[in-house]
Amino acid sequence: MPENLDSLAPEDIRRLIHEMRVRQIELETENESLYLEQAELVASQERYIDLYERAPVGYVTVNDMGLIQQVNLRAATLLGVQRRVPIHRSISHILFHADERIFNLARKKLFKTREMQSCELRLVRDQGEPVWARLVLTLAHDGAGNEEIRIALSDITERKHTEEKLTEERNLLRTLVDILPSAVFVKDCESRFVLANVTCANLMGLDSPESLVGKTDADLYPPEIAAEFRAEELEVLSGKHQLHSEQRRILDNGDLQVRLISKVPIRSSSGEITGLVGSAFDITQRIQMEDELRANEAFERAILNSLPAHIAVLDQSGIIVAVNEPWLRFARENGNPGVEAIGVGVNYPDACKTLDSESESSAKDAVAGVLSVLSGKQPRFIMEYPCNGPRQPRWFVMEVIKLTGEGGGAIVAHTDITERKLNQRLLAWEKEAMESIVSESSLGQQLDVLILGMENLMPGVLCSVLILDDDGFHLRHGGAPSLPESYNRAIDGMVVGAGVGLWATAAQGDRQIEVADIASDPLWSDHREIALKHGLHTCWSAPIHSNQGEVLGTCAIYHSERYHPDAAEREVIERAVQVIRIAIENQRSEQKIHKLHAELEQRVEERTNELQSANATLNDFKSALDQHSVVATTDTEGTILYANDKFSEISKYSNEELIGQSHRIVNVGYHSEAFFRDLWETIISGRTWKGEIKNRCKDGSTYWVNGTIVPFLGPDNKPVQFMMISTDITKRKRMEVELQDVVERLRLAAEAGKIGVWEWNLATDEVTWDDQMFKIYGLPPSPQGRMDYSDWAAAVLPEDLAEQEEQLQYTVQSRGRGQREFRITRATDEDVRVIRGSEMIATDSNGKAKRMVGINYDATQSQRAEARIRELNAALEVRAEAQEAANKEMESFSYSVSHDLRAPLRAVSGFSRMVLEDYAGKMDGEGRRMLGVIHSEAQRMGLLIDDLLAFSRLGRHPIELKPIDMETMARDVFDELVDRHPERKLRLNLHTLPPAYGTGSLIRQVWTNLISNAIKFTGGREIGEIEIGAKSNGEKGQIYYIKDNGIGFDPRHADKLFGVFQRLHSQEEFSGTGVGLALVERIVLRHGSRIWAESEIDHGATFYFTLPHQPS
Repeated sequence: MPENLDSLAPEDIRRLIHEMRVRQIELETENESLYLEQAELVASQERYIDLYERAPVGYVTVNDMGLIQQVNLRAATLLGVQRRVPIHRSISHILFHADERIFNLARKKLFKTREMQSCELRLVRDQGEPVWARLVLTLAHDGAGNEEIRIALSDITERKHTEEKLTEERNLLRTLVDILPSAVFVKDCESRFVLANVTCANLMGLDSPESLVGKTDADLYPPEIAAEFRAEELEVLSGKHQLHSEQRRILDNGDLQVRLISKVPIRSSSGEITGLVGSAFDITQRIQMEDELRANEAFERAILNSLPAHIAVLDQSGIIVAVNEPWLRFARENGNPGVEAIGVGVNYPDACKTLDSESESSAKDAVAGVLSVLSGKQPRFIMEYPCNGPRQPRWFVMEVIKLTGEGGGAIVAHTDITERKLNQRLLAWEKEAMESIVSESSLGQQLDVLILGMENLMPGVLCSVLILDDDGFHLRHGGAPSLPESYNRAIDGMVVGAGVGLWATAAQGDRQIEVADIASDPLWSDHREIALKHGLHTCWSAPIHSNQGEVLGTCAIYHSERYHPDAAEREVIERAVQVIRIAIENQRSEQKIHKLHAELEQRVEERTNELQSANATLNDFKSALDQHSVVATTDTEGTILYANDKFSEISKYSNEELIGQSHRIVNVGYHSEAFFRDLWETIISGRTWKGEIKNRCKDGSTYWVNGTIVPFLGPDNKPVQFMMISTDITKRKRMEVELQDVVERLRLAAEAGKIGVWEWNLATDEVTWDDQMFKIYGLPPSPQGRMDYSDWAAAVLPEDLAEQEEQLQYTVQSRGRGQREFRITRATDEDVRVIRGSEMIATDSNGKAKRMVGINYDATQSQRAEARIRELNAALEVRAEAQEAANKEMESFSYSVSHDLRAPLRAVSGFSRMVLEDYAGKMDGEGRRMLGVIHSEAQRMGLLIDDLLAFSRLGRHPIELKPIDMETMARDVFDELVDRHPERKLRLNLHTLPPAYGTGSLIRQVWTNLISNAIKFTGGREIGEIEIGAKSNGEKGQIYYIKDNGIGFDPRHADKLFGVFQRLHSQEEFSGTGVGLALVERIVLRHGSRIWAESEIDHGATFYFTLPHQPS
């Protein structure tokens, strides 16, 4: 660059300015390229971080001391912890204790071989079961050159579970095969054992199936037997047939061995035979059992005799051919000396006909049934019949079954069902007794009913019940409907005590007392005479106890003869005592109930008053809750049972639309299945769930609630209903999203601008830096970005430090803001960098300074660029002064040229006009024409000189941005131009034009040139259509346009429109100087705007230009 710009010619100055502009554009291009590369680098870094964080594989970095340095999001998720939790902790904290040795071996091998190692082990989750993972270990170096282990974690829990399940299934299959009683084996095509079960190995005399694998029959049997087996197996392997045979062999000890052998071929998926599978089942025992079965007919006879039923076998004619011992024993025990009369050889139907008249009806039915079965009319006949014994009636069921076979006949079986019948009668009595107990009858009436039923169950006995008085010392008459009244009065009021009497003794004890002879027993000394007087000779008495073991009374049973109850009668007495107990306790319970009922009514009344008061308070609480919260109750399936008005208001469903619907009606699908599975597992278990849920309204919009779901538990401690109480947090959620967006934008802006953010806790003197701060200062990042104040002070140049600390302290004391510029020594390269920073104080609720938050950015390049710009500006100012002087010289030159040119033009124009006026008659037509051309061209050149002067002066015209009424200005210009063309038909479509900012005189020139062009180039149209309008250009202002229906122009030549002297049509077609549009473009450009045009030939043209809507 020349040192003396004054010595340069104007052309050199223009060239130099052009070169500087070109260089400026190149610098801007390079700067933009660098910015794009930086943006691409940032995007690549973000993609790498995104890939690292969201990779399906977890990554963990461990230093050479075994401490975790870094984990990605997938690894933290796998461990069920937040990412910061395992940092700087030993790797052993995440290893399952029993598997630590596996990891240590892999790590040791890694350091020894320096090659990648892998292992599979279990990892400890923060909560829940351990997870299986595959670890791939590689060696690497950190930024400081220290060795570190990088571990890739893959979740193989599902695979491990599958392998365990497959192993279990294989073991189960193996176990099933091993427990089969048959010997099972698999052989290949060479008859070698491939697989066998335990039974097969034992059959071969080997200890285990494994010892059999690989052997052939030649290793186990004599040659001739092995050859026989091989021949059989070759037939099977040929695919001709399968082998199923029974093999009999005499063992060395002389025993017979019988085996059932099966062998079938094994085919591959292609149908090729690859071996055979066989089974051998030792049926020697079955054969032996068949022999033994034939030899054990006597044993079967013994079994028949051991049956409790009385059984006889009849031939086809009804003759008894066999009876068992119970049949004969019954006849003997029931007083029938002529056993032979119904024994073997007797016609059973004829014998039945000879029974006594009491059994005549049953005998006829029995005969008819037997004959019906023998004749084949029915396969089976069953009937029940009574048979009176020496002491009590007995019942039997007779069953006649048709025998199938050549001989025919039937089996007759009589089964004693007396006990079952007695139980049926006892149950019926208990049912009748319980109905009496629950009736409204008195206790005495109930006891009489019970006693009569007992006497009916045990013919010949009389019963009575004595009840212990409230004083606990006397027995009072309860019931004895069959005993004489005089006897009942005699024993009423007896004192309880041992030896005082049978009843009193039984009442004091806890066992049944039996007296076989009243006449001689000392317990009857006081009442013997009256008992014998009424024919009572035997008595037994049982105490009646409550469920709590208290004595309620006694039950006495009398008999007219010396008598001992049998087992059935004892059971009747025990069950009767329990029923009587129920009756007595029921009567006492009713008395207590009546008393309690009166007390309860009083308490209910008092409690009702309390509940009414509490209900009023509860309604107030409910009203307040409904005003604030969304409340709903559902059943255990999630069906809505109740929804308050707040629910309808927030969901935009009516109450009728919600009730009866599943709560899924408001499910928007935002939450995962795991989220709802956790929710349901929590509340189904009876626990309260709390959380935030996003729901959908009826109109498709969404809302957020913070809800609490409380289960209502039933008697079995299981949920029967759920209540959800929630509050609307939609606004808070939206604010959180907006806040996250703002934070993210701030982070991205700081990262894009390479701005570091720091925070200084004034209470703890702890300083926190973000990653960009470490990059600016050239320091390695520290955990959680923690720094000491001294670290920062050490980086600042000593000559700048005191001033910086003074400014920081002033900002703290003033609790305001500060801006600083200082120099540091960057740690990485010891380069001195200029740092610019801003900070502000955050205060607590008392206005006391709590912390300082600030930013730093490296302004070294900016400062250098600013210095360079100042140098360039100084040079440009010198050049601008030179250019101004040149412009003034050019203006003076232009004025001189225009003045010097106008004098001869005026002479040419004036003399040519005078010649035309004075000598027109002396010239021919061609002469007059040529002279007219001279005159008109002189006038056109005058106009051209005027336009050039105007174009040259435009660069010096000051730009003053003031508001312009564009609509009024356009209309005024159009009206002025129309007045100059009265012969033309012109139509204006003027839309509403918004105001703009500019220099009024220059913008008017723009409208004048553009509208005059539109009028000019629509000259060939019958009606010239001109449309003027505007549209928004966003923050840049407005776009104005003028559109006509003229001849248009070829869009390929649009770049020539705005050049000086550039014309797209000849002078003969349309007059003009070719300067008008160039003048328009220069005016628009000086306003910082732009102009362009669109057109098609013979379809008109549209010119657009922009202007600001506010001063810039």
